[in-house]
Amino acid sequence: KAAKAPEIAVTVLGPKEERAKVTVPMDMRLKDLRRRVNQATRVPIRELEILKDGVVLRDARSRPFAGLDLEKLEDELCLTWLRVDRVKTLMEHHGLKDLNDRKEGKERCSQ
Repeated sequence: KAAKAPEIAVTVLGPKEERAKVTVPMDMRLKDLRRRVNQATRVPIRELEILKDGVVLRDARSRPFAGLDLEKLEDELCLTWLRVDRVKTLMEHHGLKDLNDRKEGKERCSQ
């Protein structure tokens, strides 16, 4: 069996200075981290945007703590959450106006 990844305590800060602590394995994927933060904050997963060092974490398959050196970690690890419409922010990030929009250069299928 593979060895379990070490667990770390993460402080999650909300927009109104709400604080929650979650303990997560270092190899946890963002989608599972979002679920843990959801349990601690009661913010629906579809409306939960997580930031690490001011950068929005978008890819659900990414591992935000992979490669983190615990020895060099001076302060506690801190994430920020915002309550937003994640679908809308993803569309803005990709430059789409609505759900049926296409990026420039991509043509619609002709029938």
